[in-house]
Amino acid sequence: MPGDYIGLGKTQLAVFRPSNSTWYVNGQAAVQFGLAGDVPVPGDYTRSGFTQLATWRPSNNTWNVNGATQVTWGTTGDVPLPLPYAIRHYLGYAN
Repeated sequence: MPGDYIGLGKTQLAVFRPSNSTWYVNGQAAVQFGLAGDVPVPGDYTRSGFTQLATWRPSNNTWNVNGATQVTWGTTGDVPLPLPYAIRHYLGYAN
């Protein structure tokens, strides 16, 4: 789950460990965010310029972005696809 999690303008390595719903960003303290069965979908959802921890919960189609409002969107069987940087940039969503 690489991304710019701390706003340095460069990518940090990160993993999401489903067994304990914990995010590990290289060089940062571990953060527990999510529940069993959640799918990691990090991205810049708030247009802040850095990657937020985020999960999608297929059991109820809920998107959970750390520090943002929870959103229910989607339907049974959907698969979340984070928007790649190149497409975000092309559409004007990236800085």
